[in-house]
Amino acid sequence: MHFGTLGLSVLKWVVASAVALGSIGAHAAVFVKRWDPEFNSTFSGLIGTQVGWSGEAFISIADDCLTPAGTSWVGGSACSEATLEQGTLRFYDMAPGGIDLLNLAWNKTDPGFDANILLVRSDGTDPTGIFTLPAIEFDNQSLLSKTVDIDLYFVFNPWSSSDYSGPVISLTFEQCSAHYKHSWCKDTTLWSSTKPGDPNTPVSTPWTRVPEPDTLALVGLALAVGGWPRRRAEVSRPR
Repeated sequence: MHFGTLGLSVLKWVVASAVALGSIGAHAAVFVKRWDPEFNSTFSGLIGTQVGWSGEAFISIADDCLTPAGTSWVGGSACSEATLEQGTLRFYDMAPGGIDLLNLAWNKTDPGFDANILLVRSDGTDPTGIFTLPAIEFDNQSLLSKTVDIDLYFVFNPWSSSDYSGPVISLTFEQCSAHYKHSWCKDTTLWSSTKPGDPNTPVSTPWTRVPEPDTLALVGLALAVGGWPRRRAEVSRPR
């Protein structure tokens, strides 16, 4: 098929219009949340090195969850949908020249993934917190000398519009000890948040709005259409 100059102009206009309509008609926004604190210092003492934990989460939130200022139940009349899409979690040695200790990733399509967003807190334009339950789970992970079960949550103070908001994490592992020729083992759970020195209270970390995937795809198509005549001309140019 040969479009010609007029056909290409029409095609580019259609793609540009689709981009504009896709932006106007979008019913959800995607946000990324990133964090990078130190883990619980007790755990660092047990394994002999200072551990940091960083991560990022991509979260889709319906527009109607963001317009009311305050807290909304997901699935209720004021907030139709909010979804944990995907993310990463990294543990690393914070010493100079330290290495990665464990790298993990999660996606809502993973088998057995059942973490849900129950509450969304908004300032009327953007999210200021989400509350998730159950946890994003990583069982039987090897972290230096420990085999650990890892649970990642997102929490906020439901009684405040500006108080703490962010991820908290727990590591559960078997801790054994010997005392007067008797040994015993028990499961130990250590929590960590994004607030230095306080494993139970996260510090609010920024929310960054990211372009919708469909809009990005349309933009890419527009760029491809715009560049097609030039590439075609280069191919057909007499040598």
